[in-house]
Amino acid sequence: MNPLRWSFRAQCLLGFLACAGLLAFAIWMQLEMGLEPCPLCIFQRIAFAAVGLAFLLGALHA
Repeated sequence: MNPLRWSFRAQCLLGFLACAGLLAFAIWMQLEMGLEPCPLCIFQRIAFAAVGLAFLLGALHA
């Protein structure tokens, strides 16, 4: 299955799910494993949230 042949909506949803999964893993590591994020990690979370929101808007708009 070639992901480049997927529809634009499917590609955006995949990107959104990837960003949501990364953020969920980071929050799980913080809350359950007791690892405190460094300042750069917090900026990275903000960036992933913004990119995920852009993917979600792209999927809803397509």
